[in-house]
Amino acid sequence: MKIPEHKVTPLIRAVNIERIFRIREVYLKYEGVNPTGTHKDRLAREHVIEALKKGFDTITTATCGNYGVSIAYFAKRAEMDAVIYLPRGYFGTRIRELTKLGARIVWVRGTYEEAVYRSRTDAIANNWYNANPGIENRPISIRAYSKIAFEIVNQLGKEPTTLTVPVGNGTTLTGIFHGLLMLKERGKISKLPQLIAVSTIHGNPVVISFQKKLRRVTKLAKVRETKYNEPLVARESFDGEEALKALWATKGKAIAVPDWKMVEYSKILSRKEDLSVLPASASVLEALNEIEELGKHVLLITAKRVK
Repeated sequence: MKIPEHKVTPLIRAVNIERIFRIREVYLKYEGVNPTGTHKDRLAREHVIEALKKGFDTITTATCGNYGVSIAYFAKRAEMDAVIYLPRGYFGTRIRELTKLGARIVWVRGTYEEAVYRSRTDAIANNWYNANPGIENRPISIRAYSKIAFEIVNQLGKEPTTLTVPVGNGTTLTGIFHGLLMLKERGKISKLPQLIAVSTIHGNPVVISFQKKLRRVTKLAKVRETKYNEPLVARESFDGEEALKALWATKGKAIAVPDWKMVEYSKILSRKEDLSVLPASASVLEALNEIEELGKHVLLITAKRVK
């Protein structure tokens, strides 16, 4: 089977959202058109290609849902085996897809972070390709997610004033930031946009560390996972240190959003822009309450609602 080529995702002018929030120019970078409905497809595709180059026949990762489906999807097309680790408290609804794609599911008693460590350990023991987040895979995640920045600048014709990203591990924000740095070094943009990280009020190390004016990311002792915030909540953000640096380097902001607002924003996107978006992804709309009217403001919509 052939691994599908990546197709540029749309940048949508959100006129109705502009009216609601009284912001002049709002654009939605909509990743829901990717094969499995999320931006994770960008990274999964890169990892599967890398695994094939290195001669692996099995790829593994831990997940709370979307990333695991992406890995399973591209692994199947590459005729590789996928072993996906899930925490037992998982709230997600994509188990059926994982099974349909032929992935082997391993349930882990504990947190998502513990599932990551188990997947990494088993990858070494079984000679599997490790596609988990973290420093060892950062060059690949930067390669994958920097392309979001390239696409936005090309579609907009210049750098946005602000660029808002939902944050869990900080991997996507880190990749986008490095993409912007590359564009600035090449003279494609004149300045870095202000990066805005949005996450859950129930615990995210990047957002909490920035709000506390820390320069190093702190791990959290306690968080509360719900069916809405699961893509965002984290005890340990595996690429959080780099994401925090990106916020400080761009004089950015970090915003925490309650579940009820995520759900409401998801409904607004459905009613006003005809986009079916996961509440955690829709959380980026909260940034529009904290920015000035002038400029071009881009919100990264990372995941559609999969039925």
